Amino acid sequence: ACELAAGDGTVQTAYARRVSELFHEGNDVVVLLIDSLLLESEGGTLDAETSKLAESLGSITQQVLRVSSVDAMILSGGDTAFAVCLANSINTLWPETEIGKGIPVCGAEVNGEPLLLVTKSGGFGDADALLRALCFLQPQPVR
Repeated sequence: ACELAAGDGTVQTAYARRVSELFHEGNDVVVLLIDSLLLESEGGTLDAETSKLAESLGSITQQVLRVSSVDAMILSGGDTAFAVCLANSINTLWPETEIGKGIPVCGAEVNGEPLLLVTKSGGFGDADALLRALCFLQPQPVR
């Protein structure tokens, strides 16, 4: 986490490159900022380093979305979601449905392409909320 908070962007670019490679190989990718998740689940506020981590995640997603075809993202934590949306010039979200109470699925547009966003407050929802969000976004088999 500390290396992501470094300001020169080299580490963020390396992470973005690896995430893009994984997407191109057909993988789903999870990037966790543990400090941010723990702090928000305890009802705390972000300190300067954790805020920088959220900004770094915004930078990583911006680089990934520029070069990869991403249909959807799950963003947990309001500060994380805000940083990702800010970095990617997402100014408007169109509510489409809810996966669970307070866990909306929204449409957005990034680089002229549609993107589904699932947002979840860091301290909201049960233990399976993120798993349900992932299952919701998985393509359904054709019968």
